[in-house]
Amino acid sequence: MPRRRWMLLLAVCALALVSWRTAHRRNEGDLRVYYETVGRLSRGLDLYQRREGPDPQRPTGFIYPPLFAVFFWPLTALPFPLLRGLWCFATGLCALRAFVLAHDLLRRERPPPPRAGLALAAGALVALRFVWSDLGHGQANLVVIWLTLEGIVQAARGRELLGGALLATATLFKLTPAIVVAGYLVRGRRRVVLGALLGGLIGLLLPALVLGPLGNLDALWRFATVVTSWNDAQHGYVGNNASLTSALQRLLVGVADAGQRPAPLLLSLPPGPVRILCALLSLASLAGSLALARTVRGEAARSAVLLAAIPLVSPVAWKPHLVCLVLPALFAAEAVTRRGLRRAWPLALALGLLGLSGRLVLGRAASDAFLRWGGLTGALVLLAGALALAAREEEGTPAPPPPSSSADAPA
Repeated sequence: MPRRRWMLLLAVCALALVSWRTAHRRNEGDLRVYYETVGRLSRGLDLYQRREGPDPQRPTGFIYPPLFAVFFWPLTALPFPLLRGLWCFATGLCALRAFVLAHDLLRRERPPPPRAGLALAAGALVALRFVWSDLGHGQANLVVIWLTLEGIVQAARGRELLGGALLATATLFKLTPAIVVAGYLVRGRRRVVLGALLGGLIGLLLPALVLGPLGNLDALWRFATVVTSWNDAQHGYVGNNASLTSALQRLLVGVADAGQRPAPLLLSLPPGPVRILCALLSLASLAGSLALARTVRGEAARSAVLLAAIPLVSPVAWKPHLVCLVLPALFAAEAVTRRGLRRAWPLALALGLLGLSGRLVLGRAASDAFLRWGGLTGALVLLAGALALAAREEEGTPAPPPPSSSADAPA
């Protein structure tokens, strides 16, 4: 334990240096979008559309539910350089906590594999690539994955209502953790689902304190009916979107920057039928992952499978979004270390992790082409499929004895 504390202390010190440097960078990232769009609330302006200008339907660029805007709103009173450094430090702490939670969840249900340190380093190195991208862009994905893993761990420790409420909060910041809540639903974990419903209801009503009841209803309605579809249409063909449906659209229809007409990459099929095919593929990925979640024992294995399925279900998956792979990457690295490479699924896991390494292995130019042509998406599919096989086979792995109450306290 002292060694772990020293490692975390060193990580916090390194994070402080990174945050200071980030506060002085010229590239302001997506945090500038949050800062300017959520700051509109202080002036009584609309959150999602620039209604005060000559083009009242022009989007502001804010694509999150209203709850995240209310959470972020007090931070817009800070000078942007100060906010930039504080946000980097806070989300970096969320990343550290997410790694601790993922590691403790694995240790709770299975013994350490041979060469456990090597497995931890390999899994963390893959996930850190996406953590670094999120810190550089100033996005909110690290907050979301921390809340998600915190909810999973609290539910595993018997605090099911609290776990469900945390998962609901994560879902109302960004919709993708809803797949984890659905996993509890199909497994009949009623108290977790009840906690998610209660937490979700509070989270839906809370923005009314800032927007007013009617303004909150209007914002929720437009987020569900306008903003999400605009986001999908705007970014479905972008070359660095790693989601399964985006890769398929690029290969079958073409590639384009946000909002532009796609130029053929491999084929040039009509967009309409391809979008229908992509929607069906997303539904099939969701149904398959939830069906598997009903049969796999062990919270770590089930959660790893569901989190790995997010890029296969969601229509948008930038590199910062792939911080959802913190637990899947650690689980996969341990499974490879435990089983070796003599069988098909550990080899597939290793290849999937290697494909996710991107610039660490390929370099910048080759990595960008790999992503554009669907290579990273293929690695995600390979990782998710092999994780499903690993989760089923590792059901029989003997678990360590339950920890005592003192050892069970959060780190």
